[in-house]
Amino acid sequence: MSTVRPEIACIDETCTSLNVHERALDIAVPHYDWISMPIIAVVDGLIHINPDDEPQPGQDAKH
Repeated sequence: MSTVRPEIACIDETCTSLNVHERALDIAVPHYDWISMPIIAVVDGLIHINPDDEPQPGQDAKH
C-alpha cells in the first residue's frame, strides 16, 4: 500500500480472505468527498504540490 497515499485502497499483502470483499468494494466504489477533494486538487495544482511525491528533507510527511 502506498505510504504517501494510504487512503487509496488496493489489493496487497494486507488483504485476507476475511477482508477481501470490503477491500474490493473500496476499490470498485471509492469513498470520494465531492466538495473538498476538487478544492484541494485545485489548490495543490496552483501551488504545485504532487501528493505522490516523496517529502523533501526537512518537510513533514503529512504536508
